[in-house]
Amino acid sequence: MNSYDIVLSSCGADVSFGRKLGFEGIGVVGNGIVAVNADDPNAKVPEGRAIAFGGAENMSALVRKGITGVCISGYKIDRKLIEDMSANDCILCISTKEITNSYGIRRTKAIYRASKLFRLAKKRKIRVAFATMASSIGEMLSKIQLIEIAKLIGAEEQYARYSISEINRYIVEGEER
Repeated sequence: MNSYDIVLSSCGADVSFGRKLGFEGIGVVGNGIVAVNADDPNAKVPEGRAIAFGGAENMSALVRKGITGVCISGYKIDRKLIEDMSANDCILCISTKEITNSYGIRRTKAIYRASKLFRLAKKRKIRVAFATMASSIGEMLSKIQLIEIAKLIGAEEQYARYSISEINRYIVEGEER
């Protein structure tokens, strides 16, 4: 089972570096995957694969228009957004960056919020992608670390592996098996 990670364009990681971390491929937001600012009231859904980044309160319109995935800042739960995601087969991207780049009580709160969001998404049968969304190479995690963070959030190991292989591959390559 090949594994994939998704990073931001500022990261600078390439496939050879990704292979050292255990990934078959690295999806780069801004290079094949379009980033959409959900906080922009004039945001449009582009052709192809796109991930909306921003606050949960502004994403429902993008989800209804067919965006591939959403990455909610702060893991804020918006029940209307969750219902729209379920109805439109939108992928929830849980970025591990907010967990790994914090410490103490902030990290504890991030883990708690991410686990609540994950449980709600699974209850509504929403596909969940775990990705680092790293903005530098130093923020990237290995395949095993990404699986362990997913398990910390509440995913079973089998789902965590499925997520970073099949769901992330769909976001990176744009096709389903």
